[in-house]
Amino acid sequence: MAQFVIAPRISGQPAAKNLRRARTRAVAAQFSGFADSAAAEATPELGALIVEGEKQEFESKQAELADDYIVEELKPRRPSLFTAAAASPPGMEQLPSGIGATVELTATCEGTPLSGAMASVSFVAFRGFVTTTFESTDSSGRAVFAYDPQVWIPFTITVVPLSRAWAASSIVTGSSMKMSLPALPKNGPLGWWKRLLGVSGSDAQLGEGIRVGVVDSGVGPHPALAHVKKVGAFLNGAYLSEPDETLDVGQHGSHVTGIIGARPAQGSGGFEGISPGAELVAARIYPGGGKLPEPTGFATNADIANAILALSQDEKCDIINLSSSGPMRSATETDRINAAFDSGTLLICAGGNGGGPPVLFPAAEPNVVSVAGLGMANTIPLGVLDVLTFPTQADRYSVTGLFSANFNSLGFEIKTSAPGVGIISTVPATSTEGAPYVAMSGTSMATPCVAAALAIILSRDPQYRTMPRNRERSIHAWRLLGSKLRPLGLSLPYQGYGMPIV
Repeated sequence: MAQFVIAPRISGQPAAKNLRRARTRAVAAQFSGFADSAAAEATPELGALIVEGEKQEFESKQAELADDYIVEELKPRRPSLFTAAAASPPGMEQLPSGIGATVELTATCEGTPLSGAMASVSFVAFRGFVTTTFESTDSSGRAVFAYDPQVWIPFTITVVPLSRAWAASSIVTGSSMKMSLPALPKNGPLGWWKRLLGVSGSDAQLGEGIRVGVVDSGVGPHPALAHVKKVGAFLNGAYLSEPDETLDVGQHGSHVTGIIGARPAQGSGGFEGISPGAELVAARIYPGGGKLPEPTGFATNADIANAILALSQDEKCDIINLSSSGPMRSATETDRINAAFDSGTLLICAGGNGGGPPVLFPAAEPNVVSVAGLGMANTIPLGVLDVLTFPTQADRYSVTGLFSANFNSLGFEIKTSAPGVGIISTVPATSTEGAPYVAMSGTSMATPCVAAALAIILSRDPQYRTMPRNRERSIHAWRLLGSKLRPLGLSLPYQGYGMPIV
């Protein structure tokens, strides 16, 4: 059985909900009884349905569809995040580690146990194979990794905390490992990444009047994100409209949203978003329930397409932040991106963390602003995981101390670049942490920096604020952003046209 996306084309078509509803109902009825479809549960006006069936039988049925429908295979998308798995030795294969011996970890920060941290040990086999085992630390900061000593040698151990501390990695030196992780700074509200973009002070009105949509793993709960509008979840072709369905199933979405517009309590030391005055609208596209290191699970091109449609045409967002990517192009995503562009909404997309060519999708689409991640020397302590993002090639460093992170997917499709290494932002509150922050790296983090910078730029332009919601409005937004990009002295595949300075 294979899964397919069936969607009426929206780009270049009337955007009225009743027309979208009628066209979606028509295709749902056509496939009724043919396959196990999510169409029965889908909100009709969404447009993109997920259908499951035998590929050969499906292709014969596909011929009956009109040309103005898109039919393609379901394509996975994942957060564009630099993770412990990404930092593991190349050629990592997920193989059973066995039993017979253990590596015991105790993780602390300033003497306090780090509970709930994602910990992993990479093992090397005598024949050259590599595998990584993941565990979560208990209330005492402890995790135990079992392995077969006749097959495997423990090599590196990595700890990614839920809050308070930097992620760190170390060589395994014995069966009992104690790791004391450096504490995160609490010197907000201004982070170095915000200053680098040209914001020199705290201003609650930055980005005011601009509506920014975030399509991700959800948002909150977090007191600094209480103002975010939650529009529900788009999952498996269906729409779950209750606001609580928007709650974060990981940390990624809350971190991205906080970079754009977190509003921490005064004097808390928490880091303020780049454009805290912007209106934020969050939609969830990740199902959750995934195993470490992918607790959010995978999103799909169908659900991303449905979220883009809802946020651009129903929620009237000016900007949509999409920090998710995958290697395969999706015609459904392309159609919804073009429809959003035609209705005055500009998408800012993560270029991906492939570590080289090509730029991933949908960032490689021509009608989006694709983003690469930058790091800055002396902004993260030595020995933490984010140090692994530093490139070895001299041409990836600028004379200003900025560098193109080694996780970036590279290509001439990259339009701009922004801080994406060691960015500290909000993550969901827990029973022990009421307003937690963590540091993350990736093009996922650089993308909201650009989205937030653009919100500030647009909020200051009287012409943009009065323009009708059409293609010219999107083009005007892109031109305004382009006028604020400053080259860093790096080649185009590394930096695009430069970094926005607001």
